[in-house]
Amino acid sequence: MSDVLESLEQAKTAMRAMSKYVPIDLVRRLYRENSEPVLGGEEMEISLMFTGHQGLHHALRTARSRRPSRTRWAAILDVLTRIIQQETHGTIDKYIGDAIMTMWERP
Repeated sequence: MSDVLESLEQAKTAMRAMSKYVPIDLVRRLYRENSEPVLGGEEMEISLMFTGHQGLHHALRTARSRRPSRTRWAAILDVLTRIIQQETHGTIDKYIGDAIMTMWERP
């Protein structure tokens, strides 16, 4: 029984970790279907967003009179990531410095 419980906890930990980078609905679907992500794809129209946070960076610099720490930037990107994934159901393709590339319509 303890082995089963430990395996369950490991699966939950893996799902939480993966959901930081992939939409939770996709993680759940892969888990439910017992499948792994594979390379490949199909041609289709999607929506993309490239964001740069220069205005935010400037506001933080002005407010604090110095560049935000890496910890502060990580916290800001974490908030933006949660908004993109949970509220808009977007898929983050990559982080480019303090910018984020996001896509919709397809995970």
